[in-house]
Amino acid sequence: MFLIYLDESGKPHKTDWSENFTIAGVIVNENSWNEIENKINDLKKYLFGKEWQLYELHMSEILHGNKIYSKFKLDERLKILEKVFNIIKDLNV
Repeated sequence: MFLIYLDESGKPHKTDWSENFTIAGVIVNENSWNEIENKINDLKKYLFGKEWQLYELHMSEILHGNKIYSKFKLDERLKILEKVFNIIKDLNV
Protein backbone atom coordinates (compact mmCIF):
# COMPACT_ATOMS: atom_id res chain seq x y z
CA MET A 1 0.00 0.00 0.00
CA PHE A 2 1.04 3.59 -0.59
CA LEU A 3 0.29 6.74 1.39
CA ILE A 4 0.18 10.28 0.10
CA TYR A 5 0.96 13.54 1.87
CA LEU A 6 -1.02 16.34 0.22
CA ASP A 7 -0.92 20.06 0.76
CA GLU A 8 -2.42 23.06 -0.98
CA SER A 9 -1.45 26.65 -1.43
CA GLY A 10 -3.55 29.62 -2.52
CA LYS A 11 -7.29 29.99 -2.81
CA PRO A 12 -9.29 27.77 -5.17
CA HIS A 13 -12.15 30.25 -5.63
CA LYS A 14 -12.88 31.49 -9.14
CA THR A 15 -13.73 34.92 -7.73
CA ASP A 16 -10.20 35.44 -6.38
CA TRP A 17 -7.73 35.38 -9.26
CA SER A 18 -5.04 37.23 -7.31
CA GLU A 19 -3.51 33.96 -6.13
CA ASN A 20 -2.58 30.72 -7.81
CA PHE A 21 -4.00 27.52 -6.38
CA THR A 22 -1.60 24.59 -6.17
CA ILE A 23 -1.87 21.07 -4.81
CA ALA A 24 1.30 19.06 -4.25
CA GLY A 25 1.82 15.56 -2.96
CA VAL A 26 4.45 13.03 -2.05
CA ILE A 27 3.64 9.33 -2.39
CA VAL A 28 5.40 6.95 0.00
CA ASN A 29 5.39 3.24 0.54
CA GLU A 30 3.66 2.36 3.79
CA ASN A 31 6.95 0.89 5.01
CA SER A 32 8.64 4.32 4.68
CA TRP A 33 6.14 6.66 6.35
CA ASN A 34 7.40 5.99 9.87
CA GLU A 35 10.93 6.99 8.86
CA ILE A 36 9.64 10.22 7.34
CA GLU A 37 7.55 11.03 10.42
CA ASN A 38 10.54 10.41 12.69
CA LYS A 39 12.84 12.67 10.67
CA ILE A 40 10.28 15.49 10.49
CA ASN A 41 9.56 15.14 14.21
CA ASP A 42 13.29 15.21 14.98
CA LEU A 43 13.58 18.48 13.05
CA LYS A 44 10.59 19.94 14.91
CA LYS A 45 12.10 18.87 18.26
CA TYR A 46 15.35 20.58 17.30
CA LEU A 47 13.54 23.79 16.31
CA PHE A 48 10.88 24.02 19.02
CA GLY A 49 12.11 21.94 21.95
CA LYS A 50 9.63 20.25 24.25
CA GLU A 51 6.65 22.02 22.62
CA TRP A 52 7.46 20.62 19.17
CA GLN A 53 4.02 18.96 18.83
CA LEU A 54 2.30 22.36 18.89
CA TYR A 55 3.85 23.46 15.58
CA GLU A 56 3.70 22.51 11.93
CA LEU A 57 6.15 23.18 9.15
CA HIS A 58 4.29 25.61 6.85
CA MET A 59 6.28 26.77 3.84
CA SER A 60 4.73 30.23 3.72
CA GLU A 61 5.26 30.89 7.43
CA ILE A 62 8.86 29.69 7.26
CA LEU A 63 9.68 31.67 4.12
CA HIS A 64 8.08 34.93 5.26
CA GLY A 65 9.05 34.66 8.93
CA ASN A 66 5.47 34.62 10.19
CA LYS A 67 4.15 33.33 13.52
CA ILE A 68 6.64 31.09 15.36
CA TYR A 69 9.20 31.58 12.56
CA SER A 70 9.50 35.31 13.25
CA LYS A 71 12.25 34.49 15.76
CA PHE A 72 14.43 33.02 12.98
CA LYS A 73 16.56 35.11 10.61
CA LEU A 74 16.09 34.58 6.87
CA ASP A 75 19.23 32.46 6.50
CA GLU A 76 18.06 30.24 9.38
CA ARG A 77 14.62 29.83 7.79
CA LEU A 78 16.18 28.89 4.46
CA LYS A 79 18.24 26.24 6.26
CA ILE A 80 15.03 24.86 7.78
CA LEU A 81 13.54 24.53 4.29
CA GLU A 82 16.73 22.91 3.04
CA LYS A 83 16.51 20.33 5.85
CA VAL A 84 12.90 19.53 4.91
CA PHE A 85 13.79 19.14 1.23
CA ASN A 86 16.76 16.93 2.11
CA ILE A 87 14.52 14.66 4.18
CA ILE A 88 12.29 14.21 1.15
CA LYS A 89 15.23 13.81 -1.24
CA ASP A 90 16.93 11.17 0.86
CA LEU A 91 13.88 8.94 1.26
CA ASN A 92 12.21 6.49 -1.07
CA VAL A 93 9.35 8.72 -2.27
